[in-house]
Amino acid sequence: MTRSIALAVLFCSLLPSLAAAQSRVIDGALPVVTSVSSTVVEATPRPDRAALRAMLAERRRAHLAELRRYVRQGDFPVNGYQEGMLNVFVDESGHLCAVANLMAFDGRIDMVRATAASTNFVVLRDVREGPLHDWILSSGFTQEEIGMIQEPYFFQEQLSSQQEMRRRLEEEKARIRGVLRAVIHRLEEAERASLDLAVDRLVAAGAVS
Repeated sequence: MTRSIALAVLFCSLLPSLAAAQSRVIDGALPVVTSVSSTVVEATPRPDRAALRAMLAERRRAHLAELRRYVRQGDFPVNGYQEGMLNVFVDESGHLCAVANLMAFDGRIDMVRATAASTNFVVLRDVREGPLHDWILSSGFTQEEIGMIQEPYFFQEQLSSQQEMRRRLEEEKARIRGVLRAVIHRLEEAERASLDLAVDRLVAAGAVS
């Protein structure tokens, strides 16, 4: 199967899973579910540009709704790894970053686990190929918007005072909520232009017939 057809098939195969996948992401932690298979015959027809845009719009709306739920839930990863700010895909307690959560929402637990195992501190705005890049192309967001959603986390050092530790964690949680709420607002405002760009990039990748 060529990459362009595989990308189109992956994109189309994710659509029926959105409603079912919504119940699989529980409390922001890594769920145990069966991943969606993207293995189909090469003869699967690819959508035209109008159908592609409609499907991207549907995925964008579903992902935005899930992102709002994720923000309300507030179970974000903790950067206990290194000083400064760091992108953490999945932390040691199994909490998913906002983008990993969207992948899990799509049923792509296989991708979440593989990424956490191999490149847990990946910067998604810099990914240029492979399954992660294909998912970004089919997400309904542009890669720049995925970079906005993937907010890095401040380092949380171990403190002797449990009270102070809880206070700092709550402050970081409040900060992340504020950042993501602002990002959601920007995503809503940019929908039309972003969908046009997302379609252009999928067309360039060969995802239309």
